[in-house]
Amino acid sequence: MVMEAKLEQNAVSEEPQQVPAWVLDALLGIAVTLIIALVISADLGGRQDPDLIAYSIAGGFGALMLLRRQFPVVVLVATMFLLFGYYALEYPAIGLAVPVAAALYSAAEQGRLTAAILVGLLLIVVSTTIRLRDGQPVAFLLGYELVSTVAMMATAIALGDSTRARRSLRAEQEQTARLIAQEHAYRTEQQVQAERVRMARDLHDLVGHSISVVAITDEVEREAIGRSGAGAQGAVRR
Repeated sequence: MVMEAKLEQNAVSEEPQQVPAWVLDALLGIAVTLIIALVISADLGGRQDPDLIAYSIAGGFGALMLLRRQFPVVVLVATMFLLFGYYALEYPAIGLAVPVAAALYSAAEQGRLTAAILVGLLLIVVSTTIRLRDGQPVAFLLGYELVSTVAMMATAIALGDSTRARRSLRAEQEQTARLIAQEHAYRTEQQVQAERVRMARDLHDLVGHSISVVAITDEVEREAIGRSGAGAQGAVRR
């Protein structure tokens, strides 16, 4: 048992150290901020030129990623309203899928698939309705742009759900492996106990048999000596 414990400790010590979750979230937030800021700097349309507020909103999209594990739905909804606020200020276009892709992915990854789909649909409906009302070309909106936006959102959601499924499968496999190891250890312990009981029983039978032989031998000797006289009996007793 001591040797097994040492082997388990060595195996644990040899496992690669995982990167903390907050570090990954911070890197994702930085990436989101930089990508959106880059799109803003392209200055594609809009009545308001990019300024500090516009880039601060880009930072807001990235900062929300720090909360994506604890509050995936809150992050998703906050991202949606932040996007609405950005466009309400009439800043340059940054698309629809790019700002919310990470939030959609995070919600699906954390098992909030329904919320991710509903928010994605709501964004598409609201955006398309407003842009059609503003007189933008129907063929362009409902053709190329709508298809590309839906494809990007669907990809983000699918990737998030796939990551969740793989993580769940890996957890189940690890749990199964632990149960198998525990069952193996239990059976091994049972076999050891059974072997100890068998050895104890054999020893008991051997000792009992030896005592019986000694008793029988002693009885036979006493009977034989009894026929030889009292002097021999005294010698045997001494």
